Amino acid sequence: MVEVDLLCSTHALGKCGLFENVEMKMKALHKKGDTVNIFQMSVSKGLIFEGKAVVLKVLDPNGMDEYYHVRFLGRDGKPALGEEYDRFVDRQGQGDPDQYVKDMNKKLNIA
Repeated sequence: MVEVDLLCSTHALGKCGLFENVEMKMKALHKKGDTVNIFQMSVSKGLIFEGKAVVLKVLDPNGMDEYYHVRFLGRDGKPALGEEYDRFVDRQGQGDPDQYVKDMNKKLNIA
């Protein structure tokens, strides 16, 4: 029988549980130069598609949070000047952002 402490933290002293093992094995999904879809959560509108951006720097190399420094793309598809932000990147929604927004908002009961 295997015991797993589901409430353990990676920061708890003397604990080496499920979460710590998962964190050590994950890597950032995207790398510098990748184009990603960025989403934001709005109180009134639910999940919205903010736009496409290019990854400038991986801020979380362990990949747990998928946190990146990005530059948004302009309407011409090229990186816009001065539009750099730190953003979390959803693992889902990269293939079909519009469908992802619809599905997520349906789950949240936001029309």
